[in-house]
Amino acid sequence: MIEFRLLGTLSLTTADGREVGSLLSQPRRLALLAYLAAATPRGPHRRDTLLALFWPELDQEHARAALRQSLHVLRSALGADTMVSRGDEEIGLDFERIWCDVAVFARAMDGGELGQALDLYRGNLLEGFFISDAPEFERWLESERARLAGAAARTARALAESCEKRGDLTTAARWARRAIELAPNDEGLLRKLIAILDRNGDRAGALQAYEEFAQRLAAEYEAEPAAETKALLAAVRAREKAAPVTLAGQSLAEPTPLAVAVPSPRGRRAVIAAVVPLAALVLLVAGRWLWDRAASGTTGSTTTDRTRLAVLPLKTIGTDARDAYVAEGITEELIATLSQISALRVLARGAVQRYAAPSAGSADIARDLGVGTVLEGTVGRQGERLRIHVELVDSRTQENLWSHTYDERLQDALTVQREVARSVADKLQVRLLATEQAQLGRRTTPNATAYDLYLRGLYESHRESRAATDSAIALLQRATTADPQFAPGYSALAYAYTEKLFDYDSDRRWEERAYVAIQKTLALDPDLADAYLARGKLTWTLANHFPHARAIQDMKRALALNPNLATAHYWLGAVYMHIGLLDKALQELRLAVSLDPSVPEAPPRIARVHWYEQQFDTALVEFERMPGWEDEHALVLDHLGRTDEALRLLQQAEGRGPREPADIASARAVILARRGQRAGMTQQIAVAVARGSGLSHFHHAEYNIATAYALQGDHARALAWLRRTAEDGLPCYPLFAGDPYLDSLRRDPQFVAFLARLKAQWENYIATL
Repeated sequence: MIEFRLLGTLSLTTADGREVGSLLSQPRRLALLAYLAAATPRGPHRRDTLLALFWPELDQEHARAALRQSLHVLRSALGADTMVSRGDEEIGLDFERIWCDVAVFARAMDGGELGQALDLYRGNLLEGFFISDAPEFERWLESERARLAGAAARTARALAESCEKRGDLTTAARWARRAIELAPNDEGLLRKLIAILDRNGDRAGALQAYEEFAQRLAAEYEAEPAAETKALLAAVRAREKAAPVTLAGQSLAEPTPLAVAVPSPRGRRAVIAAVVPLAALVLLVAGRWLWDRAASGTTGSTTTDRTRLAVLPLKTIGTDARDAYVAEGITEELIATLSQISALRVLARGAVQRYAAPSAGSADIARDLGVGTVLEGTVGRQGERLRIHVELVDSRTQENLWSHTYDERLQDALTVQREVARSVADKLQVRLLATEQAQLGRRTTPNATAYDLYLRGLYESHRESRAATDSAIALLQRATTADPQFAPGYSALAYAYTEKLFDYDSDRRWEERAYVAIQKTLALDPDLADAYLARGKLTWTLANHFPHARAIQDMKRALALNPNLATAHYWLGAVYMHIGLLDKALQELRLAVSLDPSVPEAPPRIARVHWYEQQFDTALVEFERMPGWEDEHALVLDHLGRTDEALRLLQQAEGRGPREPADIASARAVILARRGQRAGMTQQIAVAVARGSGLSHFHHAEYNIATAYALQGDHARALAWLRRTAEDGLPCYPLFAGDPYLDSLRRDPQFVAFLARLKAQWENYIATL
C-alpha cells in the first residue's frame, strides 16, 4: 500500500518503502494528490472543483487539459489502480490502495481512539507548502490546517482531563504539555498544566512552564501573562495548594484564545484578579434585576416611563462645520456613560442618529422612539474650551426636569459627562449601585491634543468606508501616542482595527493590533465595556475555533458594565443562536433591537432563530420585511413548498447585495437536491466550496451542503459535512435534531451517535452558559 503523510514532514512512499521522488518535485501535482487524499467529504471530487482550485487562471479547455495531464502523471507514478472515477466528471483515490495519515487521523477521532489520533498528528498539514496562482487551494489549505490543529489540541486537552480525573497526574501533565505544543497561545492550557504539575508535587516544573510561556509572550508580543495566570503562579510560589483549573463557563472542547496583557499600573495587586469577576457577577445580577423590574413596571409606571431615555444628537453652536465631530463625539460619550446605569434603558447611537438634523420637535421624536425622557442640548467650542448645555425633558409633559451649562476645558469633557449622568440619575430618582457610583465618580483627564484626536477618530469611525476607517486608525494612533494613559483612546483604536479586519482587509496583523489595543485598554481601565465586546467579537472566529464560552463570558462582562450596549446584546444573541440556546438568543436579539433598531443583522438573526425552531411561517414573515437575505429567505420558502419562488429569489439576488456567493450557491444546491437535480446540486456545491471555504462563517453554507446530500440519500457525505458544520462553529443541536431535510439520516447509526454527542454538548451549554 502506498503511504502518504501530510501531517508534519511530507512523505510519499511505495509499498516497498521507496520514495516517489518524481512527484515530490512537482508541487502542483503533489497539491492535487494531497487534496484528493485529505479533502472532506472523502471520496471522488468533481473535476470542475479541481479546475477552480488548481488552474483558475486558465480557460476551461486548457484547465481541463492540465488536469488530464496531471492525473496521467499521478497514475504513472503511483499505479493506475490508485485513481478511481465516478462517471466522466468525478475523480478520487482508492483508499484501499493508498494510506493517508489525515484520513486515518479523522477515523481515529471519530472512533474515540484519541491516543492513536495524536500519534498520527506529527505536525501541521503540509507545513511550509506553497503553490503559486492558486488562491482557492491556499484558502482551503489554511482552513484545513487550522481545523486539524484545533482538533488535535482539543484531543490532547481531553486526554489530559481524563487522566487528571483518574488521578494519573504524570500522564495528565504529558498530555497537557502536548496540548500546549499544539496551541501555544492558549493561556488556559498553561494554567491547567501549572495546576496539574503543582498537584503532582512538581513545583519546579510548574515554575518552568510559566517562565517559558512568559518569555515567549514577551519576545513575540512585548506583553506578559494575564492576571489570573499570575495569581495561580503566586499560589504555587507560596507553596499553597493550587486548585484544579476549569475555565469558568467553558466546555473542555473549546480552546482559550490568546489573552495578551501589558504591564499593569504600579501598585496593582494580584488579588484584583479574584475580586473583579465576583464584582462583575454581582453587578450583572443586580443590573439585570433592576432592568427587568423597570421593564415589567414593578417600580411604578411613572418611573418606568421616564427611565427609558434617548440622548438626542447635541447641536453645534457656531458656523464652523469642522467642529461637528466634537458634538457627535460628546453625544456618543454621553450615551455610553448613561448606559452604564443598569436601572436606565438608554437608546443606542444608531437609534437617535437620524435626528441629528431634526424636522420635528423633541416631543414627536420621543413619541417616535418610545421613550419617556429626552436629554438634548448644545456644544460650543472656543479654542481649547467647551461650553456644553444640556436639558432633561419629560417627553409626555414637556417639563424641564433639569438643565445645566458647563464651561470647561476640552480635556475635562469626560468628567462633565459623568457629572451629567449622576445628575440625570438623581432627577429620575434612580438609585445607583455602588459599582456604578465608583465608575461615575472617577475623573479622566487626557491632554487636550489626545482628546481632540480621539473625538475626530470617533467621527471618522462612524462614516463607515475604507478611507474613513484608515483615517480613524491614524487619528486614534496619534491620540494614544499623545497620551499613552488614555484608555478610551485604545478602546476606540481596537474598534477601528476590528472594522478594518472584518470589512476591508483580512490580514491577520489587524487582528494582532486589535488584541494589543484591547489588552492595553483593560490594563489601564478594566471597566470599559467596549473593550470586552471587542475582545469577544475578535476571538469568536474560525481562526480561533469559535470559543463560544469565552466569547459569551466577554459579552456578559461587557453587559455587566454597560447593560444598554445594544451591540453586545446582539453578539451575545448571535453566539447563543449558533450553539442552539435559541430562547436566550431570541431574548438578547430582541433587546438589541429595542435599544437600537438600526443594528442591521439583529432582525435577520431573529428570523433565523424561528427557522431553526422549524417555525417557518413566522420566519417567512420576518424575512419578507428585509431585503438582502435572499439565501435564507429562499430556504424558508422551500421548506413551505414554494420552491419556484425560492429559485426566482436566488436568481434575482445573484451578483448583487451583501450575501456571500457561497451562501447563494449552497442554498440553490439544497433546492436542486429537493428537485432531484443531482448534477446541478453538485455543481452548486462546488461553487460554494470554491468561493467560501476558509471564510469565518462558512459553517452556514456547510450545513446547507450537508442537507443537500441528505436529501439525495448520500449519508456519508451528509454526515461528513454535518461534522464540519459543528466543528466549524455551528453546533446547533435543535436545528440538527428537528430539520425535516435531515430525516433520511434519522436511522443511520453514525448520525444517531453524532446527534447524541451534539445533544450532550448542548445540555452542557444549557447548564453552564
